[in-house]
Amino acid sequence: MNGNYREELKQYEKALQIAEQLGELSDKAALLNGTGKIYRAQGNYPEALRRCEEALQIVEQLGDLSMKATILNNIGLIYHKQGNYPEALKRFEEELQIDEQLGEMGWKATCLNSIGDIFRAQGKYPEALKRCEEALQIAKQLGDLGYIAVCLNTIGDIFRVQRNYPEALKRCEEVLQIVEQLGDLNGKATIVNNIGLIYHKQGNFPEALKWCEEALQIAKQLGDLNGKTTYLTSTGCIYDALGNYPEALKRYEEALQINEQLGKLSGKAILLDDIGLIYHKQGNFPEALKRFEQALQIDEQFGDLSRKATCLYNIGRIYGAQGNYPEALKRYGEALQIVEQLGDLRMKATFLNSIGAIYYKHGNYTIALKYLEKALGILNGLGLSESPDAQDIKNGIELIKRELS
Repeated sequence: MNGNYREELKQYEKALQIAEQLGELSDKAALLNGTGKIYRAQGNYPEALRRCEEALQIVEQLGDLSMKATILNNIGLIYHKQGNYPEALKRFEEELQIDEQLGEMGWKATCLNSIGDIFRAQGKYPEALKRCEEALQIAKQLGDLGYIAVCLNTIGDIFRVQRNYPEALKRCEEVLQIVEQLGDLNGKATIVNNIGLIYHKQGNFPEALKWCEEALQIAKQLGDLNGKTTYLTSTGCIYDALGNYPEALKRYEEALQINEQLGKLSGKAILLDDIGLIYHKQGNFPEALKRFEQALQIDEQFGDLSRKATCLYNIGRIYGAQGNYPEALKRYGEALQIVEQLGDLRMKATFLNSIGAIYYKHGNYTIALKYLEKALGILNGLGLSESPDAQDIKNGIELIKRELS
């Protein structure tokens, strides 16, 4: 998928019409699943689910277990994107049973890794590590170096979110050895960049820059413009963390030019957001709004509802920082409607919390408390009661209750 979702969907819909005319149910199921993937990438999760569920009904009718596992995986990924982790787990566990029944060890490893990633997102790190270690053992049995690297990378990410940076680095260095053994320069650039980002998290910015710059040099050597934009963005993030906003802007602007050259409007929208956030930090609210509004236009053009919600949220933050609370609430409300439409519970909790914060600043503590309690209820329902976001909301609730008493 190249980001031009509407054009890709047109092609799929044409092929789908032909499959329906010919009565090719197997092809129809595959095409419905394909459109589901595009809608998932677009952030239109309800439509993605509708297509995939229709495909699932067809393959169940056909008794095609292999295709059923593929579709269940896609459905699991959609629920994962929505932040609906219980439903995602249900689908992945169902897929896992089929993989075991069919003896598809490679698929089983992939599924276990996906389940591990769900537990990681829930903060259930021991369970996440258990599943990913199982996936790693299967990959080793199969001698699949590429997938060994994928599993090690996921395990490294679990250690990273636990702030266990030494263990995270250890796994990344193992991955680095594998990609060097395979002669995979693209893979090397990716993992070198990941190592840089771990040093970034540790606050070791000189070391972080060293690694991310190395990734950038590899991308330049390969003529990999996509990689170049990624690593320019990584170095921009590091300069941002250092408070060197001019250098961060320079990197983001260079990445933006490459995205425009490639015609990657979705990537352009993300970078416009990054640039807007820099101007926000500098207190240059008019310039920040300009960039966010440009990003919003692109998101609307491509029908990317998830990105649109993020943009509206960022615009709301600008108005909030300016003290224009009615306009901030308006944008937050629009963003909230979108994520409710998409069923994105994690983002819904974030936006409810932000709306509550605005009412708190207004001195309307009763309404503020209502929004914060709704946000906390969502996180609790997702198994995220001990997450940092949940803890922040709990602290906010305690503060409001003190004000009310």
